[in-house]
Amino acid sequence: MKKTAVLSLMALVCLSGSAQQTKGASSAAEAANPRWKSMQATVKPFIEKQAAIRSEMMTWYKDYQQRVKEKGKQASLKDDTIKANEYQKQWDAEQAKVLAVYKDYVNKNLNDSLSASLLTPIFNQYNLPDSDLTAAFHIIEHAGPQLKAAKKFQSFKSYISGKAHFRVNQKFTDFESEDTLGVKHRLSDYVGKGKFVYVDFWASWCGPCRAEIPNVKKAYAMFKDKGFDVVSVSLDEGARAWKYAIKAHDMPWAQLSDLRGFQSDAAKAYGITAIPATLLIDPDGVIIGTNLRGSQLPDEIAKRMK
Repeated sequence: MKKTAVLSLMALVCLSGSAQQTKGASSAAEAANPRWKSMQATVKPFIEKQAAIRSEMMTWYKDYQQRVKEKGKQASLKDDTIKANEYQKQWDAEQAKVLAVYKDYVNKNLNDSLSASLLTPIFNQYNLPDSDLTAAFHIIEHAGPQLKAAKKFQSFKSYISGKAHFRVNQKFTDFESEDTLGVKHRLSDYVGKGKFVYVDFWASWCGPCRAEIPNVKKAYAMFKDKGFDVVSVSLDEGARAWKYAIKAHDMPWAQLSDLRGFQSDAAKAYGITAIPATLLIDPDGVIIGTNLRGSQLPDEIAKRMK
């Protein structure tokens, strides 16, 4: 199976609970709100379908793992890739139905504190489209006092503010973190100084992040003497694992982390809730690329340096 299919499949496993964040919730406010109960009844069949997809997918994936264990890489067949993509499409179709209901509820109930619990499932996306960002700001602007008072609404505002910074053509947002020796640095110590800078948000526990490091090292070797630099920002929570991974990959560029995971100032500054996440910033400090992978990074740098 191709790596992309594996990663897509594992993302499906990890995200499969996201649409169920409001399922089974119980509170006096919900019990007394007929609109909420009606909304939950509407999404119930979609969520049940997702549960069935996940169960079937997990059975298939365990079989795939066993075949790989017994037969090695030759067990990675084209049919497996096709099957993984099918599961992803099925899941996405049901997820779209759920989110459509959630969006409709929020837009019709902008002064309902219960709407706050739907905002994260709706807008917590790896690559948030401009249209959704606009919709999020509309909700923030038009929210009534009861919705604004909800704790989850405040977290949502902070997240969207960060996501607005993680965009092409935006000036970089500064933050402070520490290197492996505990010395404090700001992103502005590296960015906006006349170089192209690749900011890589990663963690030692993130397989896809570590799989991408060899590609970053190649780009660094190609362009480091031509005005290119890298800053890695770890979302680890333990210093030992973080430092071991740095040594294992022999990364020669700046390494920063405050060891607070997704609660770090760096993650909050850019609304990062999933990794890998990356920024390519031009010599003037303007973001010119996000989430570049593989050959996309050197190709973009070469194009910009012409």
